Amino acid sequence: MNSNKRAQIDLSNVEPPRRLARRLGNLFLTNAVPAAEAGRLFRDAEASGSAHMDRLATLGSRRADDLARHRDVLRKMNRNRHWPGQYIVQAPLWNHKEQKEEQGDIVMWLPHEILYCLDAKARNPSNLRKLEVLQEQERQFLDVAASSLQVGSEDLMLVGIWGDGTPLNRDRSQVAEVLSMNILSCETRSDTRFPLCILQKHLMVKNQTWNLILEVISWSFRFAAAGVFPRCRHDGSPWHASDGYRAGKQGSACPRAVLGQVRGDWAFFKQVLYLPA
Repeated sequence: MNSNKRAQIDLSNVEPPRRLARRLGNLFLTNAVPAAEAGRLFRDAEASGSAHMDRLATLGSRRADDLARHRDVLRKMNRNRHWPGQYIVQAPLWNHKEQKEEQGDIVMWLPHEILYCLDAKARNPSNLRKLEVLQEQERQFLDVAASSLQVGSEDLMLVGIWGDGTPLNRDRSQVAEVLSMNILSCETRSDTRFPLCILQKHLMVKNQTWNLILEVISWSFRFAAAGVFPRCRHDGSPWHASDGYRAGKQGSACPRAVLGQVRGDWAFFKQVLYLPA
């Protein structure tokens, strides 16, 4: 992605006093400018009288070189964000150096938490449940699911997941396996996907790593269908220390949604769904 495309971020829905702070922050978050330059921009903007720059303009001021560091800017930019926290699970991974299988951490996003955040922040939540954008078979599936769950079709979101590989280098010798989600009942269904898990292919253990990932995703979708936050982790164990947000939400209501579509490349279908190549 080139720098010109990175900068084309629509901020028209952000109130004018906050727009400059958001735009400068996006320049850093999209790697258009390094942290040190972002720090200088924040300070210059505050010095010129721009609003909402005070918390950003102080970055790096306590350092001997007076320069903002990448880690500090990233932490500050990610404060008070409305996206859910990472869900960390232990999964079988392949250690190439030792040539053996071992347990390691995988970072994921949970579908029911993403849907909760989208629904809570949407100006018009009904835009996530537009029945008229569904294809005929999708609408039929949603109606059957709604009847089974004893809710109205207009109260459910219909979502899909995608699994495909993304090359990490020119000769395609390294590939990242990406599992993402889109909302089929939303007008932007074709343009917006939310990553659920990203993992380099050479780290995955055949028939095991994907199974664990989909076990977690299935667990999350069951609670999305039920419309309630879970009371424990996917394996029945208590919440970890990093799950403070989830412990606070347990048992409370979340938006209801059902999985209506699974798409992917042939490698995904073969490795995950065991379909013939």
